Amino acid sequence: MFKVQKKLTSLLLLFIMVLGSISGHLVTAKAADSRPEGFVYAQGTKFMCDGSPYYYGGTNCYYLIYKSKTEVNNVIEDASDMGIKVIRAWGHLDVGTKTGKTNSQGYQVFENNNDGSGEKDGVYFQYFDSKLKKPVVNEGADGLQRLDYAIAKAEKENVKLLITFTNYWEAFGGMGQYAKWAKEAGIASNLTGDDFYTNETLKGWYKNYIYTLLNHTNPYTGRKLKDEPGVFAWELANEPRCKTDAGCKNDVIYKWAKEMSAYVKSIDPYHMVSVGDEGFYNLPYNSVQESSCSYIWYGAEGVDFEKLMTIDTIDFGTPHIYVDQWGMKYTGDGQDDMLWLKKHAETTKANNKPVILEEFGIKDKSLRDAEYTQWYNVIEGNTYDGLEYAGSNYWMIASYLDDGTLYPDYDGYTVYGPSEATQTATTRRLIMNHNQVMNKKNIANSVNVSQVNFDRSSPTDIVVKAVMKTGSITGLTSNDVEMKLGTDYTINSDTITIKKEYFAKKELAKYTCKVLTSAGNKPTFTVNVTDSKVANPELSTYTIAIDKNTKVCKDVQVTMTPNGSEFRGIKNGSKTLVQGSDYIVDGNTVTIKKSYLTSLATGNVVLAFDFYEGIDRELTVSVTDSTGKDSFDTFDGYTSVDELNTAYSKNSSGNSVGLNLVTKNGSQALSFAYNVGSPNYCGVNKAMINKDFASFLGIELWIEGDGSGNEVTIQFRDDNDHYWESYIKLDFTGGKTVQLPFSGFKAPSWQSASAIPNIAAINQFSIYVGSISSKTTGTIYLDEIVAYKNQVEITTPYIQNSELEYNIQQPSDLVTDVVFYGTTLKSITYNGTALAQGTDYSINGGQIRINQVFLNTLVEDGQYKLVYTFSDNTTAVLTITVTGNGIVIPGEEIVIDSFDNLVSSNYVRNSNGNSITVTSSSGKAKISYTVGNPEYAGITKTFSSAMDWSQGGKVKIDLVNDIAGRNLVIQFRDQSGNYFEARKSLSAGTSTIEIPISDFKTPSWTQSAVADLSRVTEYSIYIEKGSASAGSGTLYMDNLVLVKTDDEPIVSKIVIDTFDNINSSNYRRNENGNAISITSEGERAKVSYTVGNPAYAGFTKAFSSGMNWTTGKTMKLEVTSDAAGRDLVIQFKDKDGSYFEAKKTLSGGSNTVTISLCEFKTPSWVQSATPDYSMITEYSIYIEKGTAVEGVGTLYLDNLILV
Repeated sequence: MFKVQKKLTSLLLLFIMVLGSISGHLVTAKAADSRPEGFVYAQGTKFMCDGSPYYYGGTNCYYLIYKSKTEVNNVIEDASDMGIKVIRAWGHLDVGTKTGKTNSQGYQVFENNNDGSGEKDGVYFQYFDSKLKKPVVNEGADGLQRLDYAIAKAEKENVKLLITFTNYWEAFGGMGQYAKWAKEAGIASNLTGDDFYTNETLKGWYKNYIYTLLNHTNPYTGRKLKDEPGVFAWELANEPRCKTDAGCKNDVIYKWAKEMSAYVKSIDPYHMVSVGDEGFYNLPYNSVQESSCSYIWYGAEGVDFEKLMTIDTIDFGTPHIYVDQWGMKYTGDGQDDMLWLKKHAETTKANNKPVILEEFGIKDKSLRDAEYTQWYNVIEGNTYDGLEYAGSNYWMIASYLDDGTLYPDYDGYTVYGPSEATQTATTRRLIMNHNQVMNKKNIANSVNVSQVNFDRSSPTDIVVKAVMKTGSITGLTSNDVEMKLGTDYTINSDTITIKKEYFAKKELAKYTCKVLTSAGNKPTFTVNVTDSKVANPELSTYTIAIDKNTKVCKDVQVTMTPNGSEFRGIKNGSKTLVQGSDYIVDGNTVTIKKSYLTSLATGNVVLAFDFYEGIDRELTVSVTDSTGKDSFDTFDGYTSVDELNTAYSKNSSGNSVGLNLVTKNGSQALSFAYNVGSPNYCGVNKAMINKDFASFLGIELWIEGDGSGNEVTIQFRDDNDHYWESYIKLDFTGGKTVQLPFSGFKAPSWQSASAIPNIAAINQFSIYVGSISSKTTGTIYLDEIVAYKNQVEITTPYIQNSELEYNIQQPSDLVTDVVFYGTTLKSITYNGTALAQGTDYSINGGQIRINQVFLNTLVEDGQYKLVYTFSDNTTAVLTITVTGNGIVIPGEEIVIDSFDNLVSSNYVRNSNGNSITVTSSSGKAKISYTVGNPEYAGITKTFSSAMDWSQGGKVKIDLVNDIAGRNLVIQFRDQSGNYFEARKSLSAGTSTIEIPISDFKTPSWTQSAVADLSRVTEYSIYIEKGSASAGSGTLYMDNLVLVKTDDEPIVSKIVIDTFDNINSSNYRRNENGNAISITSEGERAKVSYTVGNPAYAGFTKAFSSGMNWTTGKTMKLEVTSDAAGRDLVIQFKDKDGSYFEAKKTLSGGSNTVTISLCEFKTPSWVQSATPDYSMITEYSIYIEKGTAVEGVGTLYLDNLILV
C-alpha cells in the first residue's frame, strides 16, 4: 500500500494459511525429517507442514503487537472462527530517544521519532540509547512480550503468524527511524530511508535486532522465537522500495535481500523467509502492452520481483494489490488486476517457489465482493491452467476493543471478524468460503481413534487403524519414547497392535502415541491408562464457568476426594500451576485464585489435577470476558468535547442540550445541561454495534442529581427496532449509584407494549430528561454507565486491579484504577500508618499512582497490603507482591532443589558408599539405591554459585519411601569447607520431613565448627540402612526448600528492651499526657494507663549509652491489650535530638506489632529530619484513645527488638 494509505494502518498483520492439493502416497517432504514438528516449509510451489500440504486463507492485523490481551484475543479468536490459518503481523515498533518523562497516561515520552509519539499505547520494541549511541531492544512487558503473547495465543487457536522485521513506511518507526538514529549517533546527518539498504551501520543495527528477536525467549511458551512453531515465516520488511535505485541499476534491494535473508537463515534455518515486497517488476519499457498501468511493471520503485525470486534464501513470493491506489483497471475487459495475479503465479512457478497474495483490498464495498471472488478463483487454481497460489492474506481483520466498540476502519479496507459486524458481513462469508476451499486441499494421514481406554486390571491389546494418505508407517512412540517393534507393538499393513504388556505396568495417566511415517504428517492418539481395582480420585465438580472481568471474577473452590491417592499439583497443558500463588490447598479443598483465573484466555481451558495413583482428573474452565463488553459508556476515552458530541447525536425534535466533559466520581464524567421548557424534553442518542447484554441483570450508572424533581430516562433500542426505557427521578442532589434492572424497562407509550426486549442485541443507548416540575433548566452529571450482574451489584468503591507486582530490580510506579462511585479517597494506610499524598502517592482522576518514594521502603520480598479508605468509610485493599530482593518474609520458601527437569549428571555419587542413581520422574527425583556393605549410599549437588541460607529456619523436603526404618541424612557444606548434617528416620509412604537448621551439627568424622549460612556451596542426600534390612530400595524426593519461621529465625537481632524484671524508675512518664504506670509482671511489663483528657499517655526510656540500629530493618513488639481500637505509638530520638514515630492500631488480645523502620516519620510538631540510626538515645511508647472509649486500661509488653 502507498504511504498515503498507511498513515494509521501500515502495521500490516498477515494471516497466512498454507494450501496444497496432493493425492496418493507420493508426496515427500524436502528436509522434512530435519525440521521440528509444526514448522511450515516450501516444497516446489506448495507449502508443507509435517510432510503434508499446507494451503491457507489468511489476513493482516497490525495492532496485535500493542493492544490489550483481550483485544488481541478478540482478533485471533475471530480469525480462527473464520478458518484463517495465518495472520501477517508486525514484529517491529521502533521509537526515538527516551526523555525520562512520562505523559498523562503514564507512557514513556520519546523524542526524534519517525512516527508521531513513537510508542503505541505505551508499547515500544526498540529505542535509541543516547549513552550507548545505538538502538536497544525492549524485551519487557511493554516490548517484545506483546508479540510473545500474540504468538502464544495464535498457537493455541491453531493460527500462525507471518512476522515482519521493519517497515518501508514511517508507521511504527521503520527504516526512517534507523536514519534518525544514525543522526543522533553522530554517524551522518543526511541519511534517508533508502540508505537503510546500503549503510553498514544501519545494516548492522538491523542485524542486531534480528539476532535479538530470534533468540528472545517467549515467557508464555518457554521457547525462543526461532523455535516457535506458531511462527509461519519471517519477513525482511513491509513493502520495501528504493526510489533512488529506479530501474534497479544498482540492484540495491536485491543485494540487501540476498544478504539479509542469508543472515536470518544462519540463525534460524527452519523458518521460511520472504522479502515482503509488493511484487513490482523491472521489465523493459512497453513490454507489457496489454496493461494500462505502466507504473507497476517498469522498475519505478527499485524493485525487481523476478530477480528477487532467484535468491536461494527467499522461500516464496509476496505480491500485494491495491487497484484503487495504483490506478489499475479492474472492471470490464483487459483487467490489470487479473494480469497482475497471473504474472506472479507464472514467475514463481518458473522459479519453483510458492506465491501468496499477501495484501489486497478494495475500498468500494459495492465492487469488493465481485472482485474478491475473481481473485480467489485465481488463488484457488480455478482460472488459469496450472497456476495457483499457496495462500492469501486480505487487508485487514479487526475486532472489538475493550470499550465494546469495533476497531475503526481507518483506511476503508477492513473486513471485520465478528459475525455481528453487519457492514462487512457479506465479504466475511466470502472469505470464509475461500478459507474452506483452501483447507480442503490439505490432505493428511490419520488414525481411526482419538482416544483408547486401557484397564491395567483387565488388559487387552490395543488395535488402531491408520489411514495413510502419504508415506507408510515406520514406527510408534509413547510420550516421545520410541516403542520397540515386535516387543511392544506389531504392524500389519496399516493396522497397529500395541501389546497389552506394554501399558500393563505403566503409571495411571494419559499417554500420547504418535505414528511415525516415511512421509506426510504423523497422526497421534491418546491411551488413557486406568485401573478398575484402584479407587479413582474424584472432584466435586468437573466443569466451571467464569467471567474473567476483574469486577466479577472470584476465587473458585474445588473439593477433592483422593481415595488414597496423593495429589501432586495442577497443570494447564505443559505448564504447572504454582501452588501458593495460582492456587492454595487446605486439606482436600483447592482454591484456584482469581489472579490466575483472570490470566486465562477466553474459551475452554482444561486444568489437569495430577494424582499419583488413580486417574488424573480434568476440570474444564469455560472462560468468558465481559471486560469492556459490559460498558455503555464510562466517558474515560474521550479526548475532547468535539469527540463526545460526535459520539452522541441530539434528538432534533427535543429541546436544547449541552454536553461537556468534567471531573466527577473520581474520573472523567459527562455533564448534561438540559432545557425542558418547550418542548418539555431533550435527549441524546449513542449508536452501538449490536452488543450482547444477555448475561447481565440491568444497567448501573453513577448520577449526580440537581434536586429539580424532573425525570431522567435511560433508554435503549434493540435490533428489532424496539425501544425500552426506565426512569430516575431527580429528587436528590449529590452523586449516587443507581441500578436499573432490565426487567424494569418498559416500552414507551408510543410503542406497542406487546414486544419483548432483545437485550442480546442492543444497538442504541439514549439519555433523556423530561419535565415533571416547574424547573425547566438544570445540569446533571453521569458516569460509569455499565451493565451489572448479580455478583457485582456494587455501590461501594473498589480497586479494579487490586493485585500488583513490584520488582525491586526494575523499579517503577504502580498505578491502580479505582471506581469511586461518587466517593473520594480519604487515605491510604500501610500497617496503620497513613501514606503522604503527593509524596507516597498521587491521584489523577480514577487512577491512583503509588510512587517509588513509598515502594522503595518495601525492602523484603513478599506481599504488602495497602488499605484505601474512602469518604463513605468503606475500604478496599491493594496487595503488592514485592520480588527481586532475595530477602524473604516469615513462611516464605527458598528453593534449594525443585527436582524439576533434573539432569542426572549434576548429582555426584559418593564413591565410598553403595550404589545409587538419581533420575527424573514426573517432576520428582527418583532415587534408586542399595544399602548393605557399606550401609549407606549418597549423592552430592554443588551449587553454581553459593546460596544464602541465613534467612532460613528449617529445611523441608517431600518424600515417598518404600521401606520403613531407613535413615535420611541431609548434609551441607559452607564456603569454609565445613560440613553439617542432620538425620531423620523414615516411615513408609508419603511424608514431609522438616529439620530445623539448629539440628544440623558437624559430623563425628570432622572438627567442630560454626556454620557460615550466608554461603552454602553444596548439599548431599544420604540413605542409611537404619533399622531396616539390607537391600535395594526406591525413594522419591520433591521440593527441597528452606523455610523461614517466626519461632526459629536465623537472623541477627538488636534487643531494645526485654522487659524482664524491669526497674520502674528507668521509665519516665510524659508529664503532658494522662496517667500511666509501668511495673514488672514476670518476664514482661504491665502498663496501666488512663486516656480521655488528654487522649494519650506515654513513657520514655533513655539508653545509658546510645544504641546502633544501622543493621536493623524491622521493629517488633509483643503486646497484649484489653481494649480493641487503641493506637500504639512507638517513638525514638537520635543523637541530634530529632524525633521519629510510627503508629499501629491494636486489636483486643495478643498482638505482634511489626513496623518497618522506613515507616517512622518525624511528628507534625517538629521539623522534618532524617534519622541517624548509628546513635539512638531513647525510645518512648504512647497509648492513644484511638477508636475505643475513654477510660482506663492495661497493656502487657514483651520483647521489643529490631531485626
